[in-house]
Amino acid sequence: MSRLLPGMDFGYADAMSLLMAIGTCLTVELSRIADSEHLALGDMHTLNSIGVGYGPRIRQADLARLLGVTTAAMSGRIDRLVAKGFVRRHPLDDDHRGFSLELTARGLSVCTSLLRKIADTSIFAIAVRSLTGDERTQFIESLRRIANAMLQPENNAMPQDSAALQG
Repeated sequence: MSRLLPGMDFGYADAMSLLMAIGTCLTVELSRIADSEHLALGDMHTLNSIGVGYGPRIRQADLARLLGVTTAAMSGRIDRLVAKGFVRRHPLDDDHRGFSLELTARGLSVCTSLLRKIADTSIFAIAVRSLTGDERTQFIESLRRIANAMLQPENNAMPQDSAALQG
């Protein structure tokens, strides 16, 4: 039963409360890790998405759409990452106004360092490692099923081309 709306059983209210608490913790942790490399959280997300999430040579406009930010915001992120020597822009052959993106060797090194810090120091990773093998498998499969359901285009939770996230 809901404490806010007595008599109504939402079934998922406890799960939503837990997910909001986890989301807050993850945001704080990931911001701390991004800051350790002098990056904003959004810039870290962009760097990781180019290096790991969507692969090399993704179009800048496509990445903006996939991450749910404006092309202007993405352009600012990419400008900062290019200035730091982490990302390289390549003009598109079919559209001279657009660019594809790839990590430089330095960007790959920073991306790897960030992922290592997340795996080694985040409370979330430590908590997941505390699960037994079967619990971890069940947990990850449950997260995958929830993410897949949320990422369906008809749910409008993410931009339309979110299939790459559904692995």
